[in-house]
Amino acid sequence: FNCLAVDLRSGGKMKEVKNGTNRYAKRTGKGTSYVDALQDMTAALEYGRAEYAPAGTTIVAWGSSYSSALVVHLAATHPELVDGVVSFAPGEYFESLGKSATWIQESAATVKCPVFMTGARAEEAQWRPIFEALATREKIGFVPETKGQHGSRALWPESDASADYWKALEGFLDRYFPREKKSD
Repeated sequence: FNCLAVDLRSGGKMKEVKNGTNRYAKRTGKGTSYVDALQDMTAALEYGRAEYAPAGTTIVAWGSSYSSALVVHLAATHPELVDGVVSFAPGEYFESLGKSATWIQESAATVKCPVFMTGARAEEAQWRPIFEALATREKIGFVPETKGQHGSRALWPESDASADYWKALEGFLDRYFPREKKSD
């Protein structure tokens, strides 16, 4: 798999690395709310589709926390850009930003591509309604046996269930996006 990682305008610092997109947006007077980040995500997917996706290549949109909810929305509103979704800890994070209390769940009702969804054990109640609303039958939801971790941090080696998250994620990718096996 190839990966294009994008700093979104809504976000700060992670592991002592400052988000340059956020700093630039603030410096130039651009909005930095979660919803404002949609345009960054859309542009990244359009760029990836145009520059790196030759015929037959699939694009899986991956999000963590608020961006994991936004990738579900993008799969609904821009199905031409998204072939699959990996969503770590989605929720309805947008009501205070003018969206309905079930905005992501409503979006999920039209998503037809394969979706992997997970979060910390205690977060299942926030993502399960979104998962159940998905129009696709090609979906895998994963709840760790241990406490787990919020967002994609669940995959970090220091997460108590990282091996379990990786196994579930790799199972999803192998099932819906199998890679060609290279022969020697």
